[in-house]
Amino acid sequence: MVNVDGTNNTEPTTTQENPSGFSILRPDLPTLPYSIRDHARSIIAIWTLFTLDSAVLPLLLFYVLWYRSSESDTQILTITTCVFGLFATVEWGLRTLRLWKREDVRPIGGQRIGVGIFVIHGSFI
Repeated sequence: MVNVDGTNNTEPTTTQENPSGFSILRPDLPTLPYSIRDHARSIIAIWTLFTLDSAVLPLLLFYVLWYRSSESDTQILTITTCVFGLFATVEWGLRTLRLWKREDVRPIGGQRIGVGIFVIHGSFI
């Protein structure tokens, strides 16, 4: 294939447009050495746990309490929120503490002050 400037290019290319409207030929990105099929069981297990924890179990607890107890609507919702919100709040606190104290759990180049800006203050917005 011949580039715009007349040189011969044998690498695979994709056409993209820049803001001026002219097309630019660029080489394709290299493929990553990762296959979803190799990790299918892990992916399915994580998504199953995520779905159970965030959707199925709270709804199940809510409707069991709704039909099987004599509590008011507000108390049922409070119980459900407390049970599942407690775990999220404890995990949030532990993650914040780990980010604050340890260097190896932060992104490369991340500083301690970044924890206060993006984790602590961002959760109150």
